[in-house]
Amino acid sequence: MGKRSFISPLAQIDCPHFHTGDKCFVDDYVTIYAHPKATGQVRFADNVHIYRWSMIEVGSGTNSLSVGRNTYIQSGCILNVFESSIIIGENCMIAPRCAFMPYNHSFADTSRPIREQPLSSKGDIVIEDDVWLGVNVSIMDGVTIGRGSIIGAGSVVTQSIPPYSIAVGAPARVVRQRQPKEQTVKEPMATT
Repeated sequence: MGKRSFISPLAQIDCPHFHTGDKCFVDDYVTIYAHPKATGQVRFADNVHIYRWSMIEVGSGTNSLSVGRNTYIQSGCILNVFESSIIIGENCMIAPRCAFMPYNHSFADTSRPIREQPLSSKGDIVIEDDVWLGVNVSIMDGVTIGRGSIIGAGSVVTQSIPPYSIAVGAPARVVRQRQPKEQTVKEPMATT
């Protein structure tokens, strides 16, 4: 555990490969669990905060969760690291009840219950730096959300989002691009 980090005594941590940087905060009732055969890591950089009722679950295998510095994960978020990894950049804001699901159940075999069919994945979930996810956003497997993007509340992200985009809906669609703030240059006043 990093310097000046705090893990609530009411948090449930059962993950031998959990590491925090300095000044991290793990709130009451956060669960961080690794399957007994998991070798993947959960790694928080400096100043990562995760709030109550959030859950991180690492499945068997080598897939990992990495969270960049100054990122805040609000209450009730679910991060399932099963068939692929989750990489979250720096300075991200993740609102309550967001879900990160880097896998799906196969369902082609109608003779077997869906829950007994194998998991599949299109790849890692990557959230680049300075991303804001609104309340109840779901991020699916193989998605990259580009730097500086905003995803509106209740969106389901099934495809990658370019940098500096604003996307909303189910499935999420880009509705606008963020533009850099224009800098106005004042011309010097003429003097005679």
